[in-house]
Amino acid sequence: MPYPSTISTFTNPLASERLSSPSHSSIESAQNTGLSEIQTFVGTLSSAVGTIMYDVRAVGSDGGGHVQGVNKGGTNQTAYTRGDWLVATSSSVLARLGVGANNLTPIADTAESSGIRWGSPLRIGTVASVVTVIGNTTETSILSVTIPASILSTNNAVRSTAYISAYTVGGVSDTLLIRANYGNNSIGSVLLAPTGISTASVAGKIELTLLANASASVQRSELLIDLQRDTLAITATSTSVLGVNAFRSTTASVNSMANQTLGLTAQWGASIAGSRFDVDGYIVEKIT
Repeated sequence: MPYPSTISTFTNPLASERLSSPSHSSIESAQNTGLSEIQTFVGTLSSAVGTIMYDVRAVGSDGGGHVQGVNKGGTNQTAYTRGDWLVATSSSVLARLGVGANNLTPIADTAESSGIRWGSPLRIGTVASVVTVIGNTTETSILSVTIPASILSTNNAVRSTAYISAYTVGGVSDTLLIRANYGNNSIGSVLLAPTGISTASVAGKIELTLLANASASVQRSELLIDLQRDTLAITATSTSVLGVNAFRSTTASVNSMANQTLGLTAQWGASIAGSRFDVDGYIVEKIT
């Protein structure tokens, strides 16, 4: 019994009319017909095709009691993990993008099927703790940060800047070795060898730039040391500025598609009183 295409009308008997006029049976029959039509349209738990119950509950229907297809207003997804995203992979398809690792952000990437991927933000690490390397021969870490996988990829770059507040030499023979490391590899070093005992400390920065060289396993590192004496401490009779400038360019062969540690260390050549090297902090950032 299909649901009628128009709303049925019923004639209600008046209080003064007999049960036989209008016919009691005709009234009951019309009401029963209407009730049967409603029940048939609503349906039962068997979810017959053409009923509301089917549309709400059946897997193959257009309703909401099942996994709803995207072309029918649903997501076509059945399970989620906290932090998951829904992304459009085409004009008619939604896909679930699993939550990324801690501290990663979504990055647009047309090479991905979803058009988006999880990646590291431009600022990879910032440390403001002071590290002091006083005259001894122990190699001391002055910068260390994990570069997440794929940050360098094949054509990106990472720049690390360590800010130096003091470099004082206690003896003419005391050298200071600055070494850069990526993964388990030494990717460059500079040996600072003064020509005399410094009467005033110099300060500035050490800058280590790591560039991918058209491959996930080939990089180039640029290590720059730029230390100068505070210009306010220079007298009017000074003829030059006391400073240290050094530069080293090398290549590396590390798998940048895996998490790797990037770091700088400092090591005095001898244990001489008065030799001191202070790092105020550092910033590591992706620059391309």
